[in-house]
Amino acid sequence: MGEVTNFAEYRRKKKRKKIIRFIASLMLIFGIIYGISLLLYESGAEDVEGAFDAMFNSSGSESRFPIHSPGGSIKEIFSLGGTICILNDTNVFFYSSGGEMTGNIQHHYQTPTVRSAKSNFLLYDQGNKQYALYDKDELVRSCQTENVIFLGDISEDGEYAIASTGNCLTEVSFYNEDGEEQFVWESNDKHALSLCLTEAGEYMAVSCVNTKGGKLISTLVILDTEKIDTRASVELENELILDVMPHRNGFLVITDEQVLHCSNKGVVISEYSFEGQQICGFDASKDNIALLLGNFRHDRSYTLISLNGILKELGRTVIDEKVTDIQCDGYGIYTLMGNMLNVYDENAVFRDGTKFQNIENMYPMGHYLLVAANDRIHKLDFT
Repeated sequence: MGEVTNFAEYRRKKKRKKIIRFIASLMLIFGIIYGISLLLYESGAEDVEGAFDAMFNSSGSESRFPIHSPGGSIKEIFSLGGTICILNDTNVFFYSSGGEMTGNIQHHYQTPTVRSAKSNFLLYDQGNKQYALYDKDELVRSCQTENVIFLGDISEDGEYAIASTGNCLTEVSFYNEDGEEQFVWESNDKHALSLCLTEAGEYMAVSCVNTKGGKLISTLVILDTEKIDTRASVELENELILDVMPHRNGFLVITDEQVLHCSNKGVVISEYSFEGQQICGFDASKDNIALLLGNFRHDRSYTLISLNGILKELGRTVIDEKVTDIQCDGYGIYTLMGNMLNVYDENAVFRDGTKFQNIENMYPMGHYLLVAANDRIHKLDFT
């Protein structure tokens, strides 16, 4: 066995090897992080699971877009992780992120309506008595109800809620992921206008409307689905709730007068007033809210306003053409004006515009936008 006679040199070499190993480890970690970030970016998925799902479901790196529309009337374009889903009046079609059709399911609903969360989606026949739950393209269960369905929602874990009208004006049934009814919230004098579950399904919000003393009363009811308890009931006088959606450990409430961010206990955290202007359109993502205010018939223009997640105004711009749809995501705001699609940044500053023929629908999917137009599905990258 050899002897070490120069201890100083030995220690220097050993320290140098440790430094080299440490730097190599850091480079490996950064490489993994960069690879995951790139995978999320390329797939347009919201999380790592969706990105890997998109990667393994894609037949190759070459995009097939624009692809032929599946036909019929397109009702909705939505995503399940990295899978693109198109609902029309007869089927739900599934496509890889590259545009290859990977499957389809047929429905027989007169008014098909979909709500999705992660890999789950709830498909129900609005105004009729049928609904079905799917995990991606696999049927989990199909159900027939006694009462007419008018609203529904689903959580990421598969809990779901169905609003119907029967003996009461509004009956909202909440089910666990196994399809077992947990409780029913009922109202004899309030009609539900919107229904939503938080991502984990632990809270449910129902917005209702009725009249009291000749006044319009909107009520936001927040229920704890685990404790089966009403956490809050917030009344708004002479104000109509247009939509409610999960937002930052609470709910985003959009009315015809303002936007509210409420906690799960019904406490108003922040608010943004329209200052008397008419709301003509809106959309919201996790970090951005887009508002279209004004009276186009009277003023021949709108004001496009962008808010961040805490309802602080980031910017505004005037649009002097009639807008037929508005959507937003973390990359920008998208408006349809006839056959023109315009893109604005998070500060409501115009970025780009593209003209199509016969635009039917559009859907933001991460860093790109899907547009159904002229019997084709187009994929646009505005980043």
